[in-house]
Amino acid sequence: MTGTPVADTTLSANSTRRCNGFGRDTGKRTFTKSTTRKKAAKKKNYKNSGKISLLSCEIELQPSFLDYIRGGMNLNFAVAIDFTASNGDAIQLTSLHYMNPYQLNMYVRVFQTIGEIALDYSRDKKILALGYGAKLPPDGVNRHDFALNRSDSNPFCDRLEGLLENYQKTLKTVSLFGPTNFAPVINKVAKYAEAVKDGSTYYVLLILTDGVVTDILQTKQAIVQASALPMSIVIVGIGEADFTAMLDFDTDNTRLAAHGVIAQRDMCQFVAFRDYYAGGHNLDHGQAQMAKDILWDIPDQFLNYMKINGIKPRSTTQLNGSSRLIRSKP
Repeated sequence: MTGTPVADTTLSANSTRRCNGFGRDTGKRTFTKSTTRKKAAKKKNYKNSGKISLLSCEIELQPSFLDYIRGGMNLNFAVAIDFTASNGDAIQLTSLHYMNPYQLNMYVRVFQTIGEIALDYSRDKKILALGYGAKLPPDGVNRHDFALNRSDSNPFCDRLEGLLENYQKTLKTVSLFGPTNFAPVINKVAKYAEAVKDGSTYYVLLILTDGVVTDILQTKQAIVQASALPMSIVIVGIGEADFTAMLDFDTDNTRLAAHGVIAQRDMCQFVAFRDYYAGGHNLDHGQAQMAKDILWDIPDQFLNYMKINGIKPRSTTQLNGSSRLIRSKP
């Protein structure tokens, strides 16, 4: 059939076989192409403008994020906190780590706001909690991927309460140092994600930082490698530093590349927390908007990973007869 397509066009089937949307119809079907009613009315002997024969029909259903949640997928929340010296001594009022008894500092505000939502999709409510850029007791070794609970074999905290407790303990025992390296914490979380590539678990790593990353090339390489794993990375800038260079990691229109290797998918984003409370905006409203903006992309990044790897949601019968649906907060 040739010619310019007509806008008001319908297809009617001559065959009684139908494709039900849950599989493939390999039987041949013929469709009649009808143009506008006006043209048919002008010519008494007009029948149609041609026929289209389909040899096969396949309809692909696109599962949603909640379909995977219903199927038992677990979302694991991970946090990496900046303990570099540029934050300022935690006992000083000007420090970004200062623990004001009457007001939460910026670090706590961000990881609590994001964590409250992320943990709604976690079965065990465990948080993989890491720190970087500090010297640890007793020998003063500089670490960029240490566990906040000091257990490298089990670096998980119980809920947000456990994360806050271990964060406060860490501030009292480590020496803030540097530099700001992201690659070690990304690679550490990637090791956990590597073990669950079957779609049963997905990691969301929240990196909090007060300055521009030092190991830019290594971080790009770590992100590119992690793009093939079930994980997303969210970087939040704390304080008033110039975070322009951090936008290199947040590639919405093109995929990140490192050493000639292109990321499998877009799974990293950056925001500066100050953008949500600058200009007199309410801080509580700002952090709520920040959480919405950050987490908006996570379901699409998750679904992209599942589609690339051909992983379908498990049915409730695959969950030993039980199903669980965790709903987000209204």
